[in-house]
Amino acid sequence: MEAIKDYQSKLATARKIKEKFSDVFHVIVERNFRKFRTATKFPAVVYEHRNFHELGEWYIVVTAESKSRFRAGIIGISAFQMLYDSNKNVIGVFLVEGDDDGHTFIEEFNRNFLDDYVDSHDMEVVNGTYVPVFIKFYKENFFSTRKDLGGFLVMADDEGREHRIVPFIMATPAGVALGFTNEQHEGHMYVQYKPAEEYFADDQAAIEEISDRVLNLWNDMEKNPWKYSPLKNLVES
Repeated sequence: MEAIKDYQSKLATARKIKEKFSDVFHVIVERNFRKFRTATKFPAVVYEHRNFHELGEWYIVVTAESKSRFRAGIIGISAFQMLYDSNKNVIGVFLVEGDDDGHTFIEEFNRNFLDDYVDSHDMEVVNGTYVPVFIKFYKENFFSTRKDLGGFLVMADDEGREHRIVPFIMATPAGVALGFTNEQHEGHMYVQYKPAEEYFADDQAAIEEISDRVLNLWNDMEKNPWKYSPLKNLVES
């Protein structure tokens, strides 16, 4: 089962979007060079809107993961697109990422997830746009740890066929994103968000462990800028 509905067609779109990265990357970096150079908090993130016509409207996200990586010219780039229903209401976010080896990765975050995040952060959705909401989540979760929860669930697709899906979490000291993928990890779908203090209410040690992992990853990126590919969520369980 494709954890993300229409996975193959969305992956094909993602590959086309990824081909656009080189066309906009340098422009965005040059325009925001001073912001990156003087940043004191990382990841430092900027994003710009683009209309790729046949591929629709997207937001290109450029990220400096640490000061030493930026100075070495290592900068991450990704893109996301807001998903709408027939009434132009936001139903989710579609994220495209890649790595240095040319792989393309896609993730989706549904409306329930976005609303959970808004509620947990006491945010206000202005004029129905969730772009600032997703950017805040993206920055907060750039350094995070992903862990399969073990076992699998059985879900039926639109045609009634049953498939296995694998539940997992992506956690930071601030919060936990709950989602699922298939056994081949073909895309990740996020469906719920909870504050870390709530999710780990009976396990304070887990929050401390996650904090240590996230901090250690960032420190290692700062000390060894060429060690990691510019792809988020590299901490393994």
